[in-house]
Amino acid sequence: MTIIYTDGALKRICFVIEGQPPFILDGTYQTQNIAEYQAVISALMEAKQQGLTDLIVRSDSQLTMRQLNGEYSIKVVYLASRAREVWELARKFNSVKFEWIPREENKAGIQLEKFKT
Repeated sequence: MTIIYTDGALKRICFVIEGQPPFILDGTYQTQNIAEYQAVISALMEAKQQGLTDLIVRSDSQLTMRQLNGEYSIKVVYLASRAREVWELARKFNSVKFEWIPREENKAGIQLEKFKT
């Protein structure tokens, strides 16, 4: 299992595939939640490109992780479309688990903190 940490902010997203340098991507996102989803999407796309097969995706976004696990309903249309995109990408792997972690354990969040302006 490969562990991937994700985090999103309004002006950039980050994901860390364990054992690799962080991927930090600049962008402009309408909401924090969109950025969180985009970080997961980008991480899954990179993992697929690298040929990874079994993943644990960790984030400190309770909303994103619980929505992706089906624990929370998705009432906002623009988040529902992103969740569908994540689930479509996840089907391309042998297994993908989504886990919530505390902020201080999120390696991607720690990297994003270095870029706060």
